[in-house]
Formats: sequence, C-alpha cells, structure tokens
Amino acid sequence: MREFHPEALFLAMVAFVAMMLLLGVRWAEPRWLPYTALCGAVWLWFSAELAARGWLGQWDARPPHFFALMLPTGLATVALAASPFGARLAERSVWPALLGCQVFRLGVEIVLATLAERVVAPAQMTWHGGNFDVLTGLSAPLVAWLAARGRIGRGAILVWNLAGLALLANVVTIAILSTPTPLRVFTYEPANTFVAHWPWVWLPAFLVPAALFGHLLAFRKLRR
Repeated sequence: MREFHPEALFLAMVAFVAMMLLLGVRWAEPRWLPYTALCGAVWLWFSAELAARGWLGQWDARPPHFFALMLPTGLATVALAASPFGARLAERSVWPALLGCQVFRLGVEIVLATLAERVVAPAQMTWHGGNFDVLTGLSAPLVAWLAARGRIGRGAILVWNLAGLALLANVVTIAILSTPTPLRVFTYEPANTFVAHWPWVWLPAFLVPAALFGHLLAFRKLRR
C-alpha cells in the first residue's frame, strides 16, 4: 500500500480553492481576473517566503511574528468581502458554487488528522479533539445540491452558513490557544508551530481566509 502524503492533498486543496476563486472572478468580472491572479500568486509567494526564512516561527517576538501577519490577513479578508469586489462576486455567484466550494475543508481536516497522528499538529486541532469543522466540508456538497434544485430556502442557507462560520471560528480559536505564546491554553505537545512552515503556512494564510471569505460572500448574497 502506498504511503499517504498529506502534503499532496493539502496542495491540491490550495489549488482547488485558487481555481474556484479565479473562476468566480472570471464569471463576475473578467477584467479583474489578471489582477486577482497576480495578487494571489504574490501573496502565496510572500507568505511562503516568510515561512522559509523562519520569520514566522519567531514565537518569542512581541508580538509573535505569526500573529503580526495573520491578524492583518483576517482584517483584509473582511475588508475585501465588504468591498465592491466582494459585492460583485456575491451578486454574480450562484449558490451551488458559493456553498459547495467549502468542501475543501474536508480535505483540510483529513490532512490535520494525519499530521496529528504523526505528532506534527496538535490533536485538539483535529476531529479527535475539539475541531468539528469536518462537518462543514461533509455537508457542503449536499447543501449545494439542495440549493441548486431549490429544495432549501434562504433561512436554511443562513443557518448552515452561520454554523460553518462558528465551526471555523472554533478551530481558529483552538489553533491560537495552542501556539507557544502567552495565550497558550493547551499545554500538551506538540504546540501549534507547524503552521509557520511551508506548505502548512498556507492554511492560516490562504485556506482559512478563503473559508471566511466564502461565508462573508454568502451573507452578502443573502442580504441582496
């Protein structure tokens, strides 16, 4: 039996999310596509470069460099979703694509569980601990299928979107409380340091913001 390589699945999830974003932009406003592709590529390169140089892994810095990068990333994600760019994407996106793309979180949870078994990631960040984000990934295709056939209304979509956002906030909180900083609550090893290394840096730098961005676009679409 071939050995499972979580890196391959993880990079496939990154490629899937990037492809879905570019397809969404191409559908919503084709003239934005080159700029979106360029900005996305630069951001992936920049975050990977910071990880490769060891800058993100300086947990003793005040503030820790990891948070110095990730906090602005989260704020920028919210601002982007609230911008005319986000409004256009929300308006032109169809529900099946907007909801179904969250299926990538299933792949991420499989990767996290594998890394925990190899004592790379903390167990509490997986379904063996307090992270139940796998439910979002598992239910996303079903919710997208129901939405495509008009079998669920805005109320059901709102509830699912709120639940997915809550599950995302839960795992992010667990991840923060597992880092080797004064905020650490989960003191058993390993600490959450793997996210400061490539390719795992793209989990907090790209995949988590992508999940948040998708939920925020869904809220904007519901408001319209």
